[in-house]
Amino acid sequence: MAVGNAGRRGVVVAVDGFDDAVGIFLPDDGIGELTVEGTNGNPNTFQLEELSELDQKYLRVMVPPKLAVDVKTQSKLIPHKEAFDITTIDETYKNMATVLITKKSQRPFTSRLKIEVFLIAEEVEDSNYILLNLTAGDFILPSVTKGAEVEFETRPVKTVIFKDVISDAMKGEDFAGYLVVVTTLQDEIVLMDSNISKWLKDPEVIENLRELAIRGAPSPRSRHFDQTGKKVPPPRPAHKGATSR
Repeated sequence: MAVGNAGRRGVVVAVDGFDDAVGIFLPDDGIGELTVEGTNGNPNTFQLEELSELDQKYLRVMVPPKLAVDVKTQSKLIPHKEAFDITTIDETYKNMATVLITKKSQRPFTSRLKIEVFLIAEEVEDSNYILLNLTAGDFILPSVTKGAEVEFETRPVKTVIFKDVISDAMKGEDFAGYLVVVTTLQDEIVLMDSNISKWLKDPEVIENLRELAIRGAPSPRSRHFDQTGKKVPPPRPAHKGATSR
């Protein structure tokens, strides 16, 4: 049996004697039957212990287990003495997130996974969003057993809400939440989670946000985006000192 890249429904495979195999489905407990589904929809089952050692090693290294994620966000009001400019800024917040990844399968997995956490704000005076920051890293699940956990903490970032002295309107950035993406080293998505909206989980939107994080790195004013994840101009007029860093 030869196993290929992960697909939307499982892992694309070519199994000896089954040239039309398109998906492989593994039991969560790491024992029992492996099911291979062909293009005709007919399943074929194998006992995991019937696989060669090379095939079993491939599954341990290349096929991630089920994961669960729990995210806790924190938005803390900074006293005025810590604010940038108390004559123009009404409220300044420090925002961050703590992400807990839990292995939900007994099946062993030994490879490294990548994690990205996007912290996102909404424009106070408009309908677009701001990518506050992107914290990225990688991890190995510390145990082969079910329930193994990894905790990941983002870099803190400030947001500011202020009153425009000319229009008397409130402006700035209102912390909205997060988008978490876990991928394999081959960039296959293992897990996505967001408390904001389903459209953030679109792979094309995620790729646009990655590009925005790079191109807009010098200033949050360069990281305003719409529901496609593409850059849009910040609201006008801008107020000096109103954008966080």
